[in-house]
Amino acid sequence: MNDFVFLPAFPVDGAQVLTVISHNYIPEYKNPFAEEEKPACPAVEFYLGADTEAGIGLIKTFPITYSLHEKATYPKLYKMATGKECVAGSSPDDMNGHGLTGTITNVAKTSKKGKAYTASKVGEFAAVHPKLKGEIAPLAKLKPLLAAALTAKVEKDDGNVPY
Repeated sequence: MNDFVFLPAFPVDGAQVLTVISHNYIPEYKNPFAEEEKPACPAVEFYLGADTEAGIGLIKTFPITYSLHEKATYPKLYKMATGKECVAGSSPDDMNGHGLTGTITNVAKTSKKGKAYTASKVGEFAAVHPKLKGEIAPLAKLKPLLAAALTAKVEKDDGNVPY
């Protein structure tokens, strides 16, 4: 795990209407937290964002196995976001600009070096209720913010890095 993406803590906890901004395809992902070692498999992680009352929030999912199997998480997320079945030829790009409802949890943590930081996690996804479709933040508003966050140079001693 050489490449880390450090996004600021999400500004609020709880259920949020999130916009799929982009994704990162990982051709050979091995889960470092798995109890037993399994062979590497393709995975995809999504970058999501929301325009909340407390400001814009960006968050990244944990890697999700990139599989079309009916029991896999990826096709379920695809259908929640796009409203269409995930079939051969479908792409994670199809989800960009679409919304998902997800629950954000902010957890206060302390690094091995004693530095306090907040880790944000997202889970419990669902399709956006039709009455909440207007809360899906425009992709044009979130994409530049994500690009800036991904290209920002992070120094080990700048106070914003959890190590």
